[in-house]
Amino acid sequence: MSPPNAPNPTSDPLSTASHLTHRELLCRRLRNTKRLIKNYRRMYWALIEQVRIKHRQYVTETGRSPFEDEPDVVVDNYTNICAFHGCMSKPMPCTSFCFPHILSDPRQVLYKPCTFVIARSADGPVTCQKPIMSSTTPSYCTVHMRKAEMHLAMALQKAGLNISPMGKVGPNFHELVPEFVRQIQAKRRAMRVKECRTVVKKEEDAEKCETEVKKEEDNAEECKTEVEKEDDMAEGK
Repeated sequence: MSPPNAPNPTSDPLSTASHLTHRELLCRRLRNTKRLIKNYRRMYWALIEQVRIKHRQYVTETGRSPFEDEPDVVVDNYTNICAFHGCMSKPMPCTSFCFPHILSDPRQVLYKPCTFVIARSADGPVTCQKPIMSSTTPSYCTVHMRKAEMHLAMALQKAGLNISPMGKVGPNFHELVPEFVRQIQAKRRAMRVKECRTVVKKEEDAEKCETEVKKEEDNAEECKTEVEKEDDMAEGK
């Protein structure tokens, strides 16, 4: 089985060459380096995806911190399921309720319900009530936050105002890290390309100087030959 992105002899004639100039060698190394970087980037994102899947699976199955030891005391079976009536899901750490029913825990202070109005009845408006972080402002879940932004943007457009309704939401940590890695790799790639171009330019300048020196030597030889011919003609006279 051939490796991914293997060089094609028809598209890359230098891949099967046995004798190369310094410039051709640098160009081939640059192409191979680009292929290797592309493969490494693909492997990196595949590993990141596997880590995310494994982490999600671990949290779902254990619900414990990876830095804590397993307790020696056997816990009763009723604590391994959500305390909400009829729910068989696994509870969150440090509580007896799962995430959808975390608001039923009177001691928790980290979550609050989504206040987006999804319907209206005779008793009053019916809100979403999905658990969200207490620090979220406005008090909407992710789905209803986007829906509210869309409705606000449509209302502004109808009013003839070209104003962005809300600023962009700050990126999460798992989104910042790949972006920083991408920027660092882009800077390093630009530096390598610049160095390679500098080396190629120096090689071209050296070849140009060598050609000029050779021309000067040829001109000197021609002048010397003409002088010798003139001397021979003078002696013959």
